[in-house]
Amino acid sequence: MQQKASKKPSLRKVLAKYSKREKDRAKDFTHKLTTFMAMKFKGYIHGFEHLKKNRMLKGFKEDNRNISKSDRKTIITFMSYKSKVVLLNPKTPREDAPDAGWLMPGKGAIYECRCGLRTNRHLNAAINLYLQMEGFLQPQISLMS
Repeated sequence: MQQKASKKPSLRKVLAKYSKREKDRAKDFTHKLTTFMAMKFKGYIHGFEHLKKNRMLKGFKEDNRNISKSDRKTIITFMSYKSKVVLLNPKTPREDAPDAGWLMPGKGAIYECRCGLRTNRHLNAAINLYLQMEGFLQPQISLMS
C-alpha cells in the first residue's frame, strides 16, 4: 500500500489515517500497561535502566529492528507521572556477586562465584539492579539528565 500511496495522492490520506490509528493503538496499550503496573505495584519504586538506543544497535539486523521498535522512553515517561521511577546506571557490572562483590566474567547461563553463589545470570543481574535501586551499589542517574 505504501508503494501505491507514493504514486496516488488519494491513497496518502488513507495511509496516514491507518498509520495514525496504529500509533494511537500502541500509545493506548502503553498507557494501559503502565496504569496496570502502577496500580498492581502501588507504593513501590519502579527502576529502569537508563539505556541509550543507538549504543544497542550494533547487532544483527533483526535485533536492531526489534530494538528500534521498542519505545522505552514513552514507558518511562508514562510511569514517571503514575508512580515513583528511578533510572539506574546500566554500567553496573552484571557479573558482580551481590553478596561478595567478586567480578566473574560471563560464561554461559549459570553464574558461579568464588564465594559459592551459583545462580542464573539474568537473576543475578536483576538482584544487582535491585540493590542499585535501593542504594547499595553505584549511584543512580537523575530523571532530569
